[in-house]
Amino acid sequence: MPDKPFVLLRFDLDATLRLAEDAVAATEHRTRWDPTPDEPDRQVDAGPCLILVRDDGVYLMSTDKNAPTGADGRLPVCYAAGFDPRFGHWRSAWDRTGLPGDDFAEYLEVLDSGLLDDLRAAARLGFRWFVIGLSEEDLSISFQPGTPTKPQQMGRADEHHRDKEDSTCA
Repeated sequence: MPDKPFVLLRFDLDATLRLAEDAVAATEHRTRWDPTPDEPDRQVDAGPCLILVRDDGVYLMSTDKNAPTGADGRLPVCYAAGFDPRFGHWRSAWDRTGLPGDDFAEYLEVLDSGLLDDLRAAARLGFRWFVIGLSEEDLSISFQPGTPTKPQQMGRADEHHRDKEDSTCA
């Protein structure tokens, strides 16, 4: 019996926590598609969530509708390790997972689910990575230890980017 397609997506825990706290602090949130038989194009307030996105890379972003953009005009995101389009060939890495290549957005509620509390506890305990296990049927969440790249070991141009093995946040 062949293995089911699956991937572990590793995200910088501190950056993920910042995105989650931003979503909670937001006064206005993005909407998400929530179709019904009577309203196939219905949009609803997403509330405080992290959005797991696969389009140009694989990344997390906040549902903060008014999140400030960076100098490059992009919203703050945190790329999964190995899936940042600025470093390497993320598409070939995705293809090796065996998962479909379609774009998607999965909303991870942070308050009622307890995810924000879990992120804060993991950060206090010194975990380095927020990990999402993803298959076609399931999504799981865990945390992993690890040693972050020290800022003084990075060049000036790399202050906001880690090597391609680390998740990168923009």
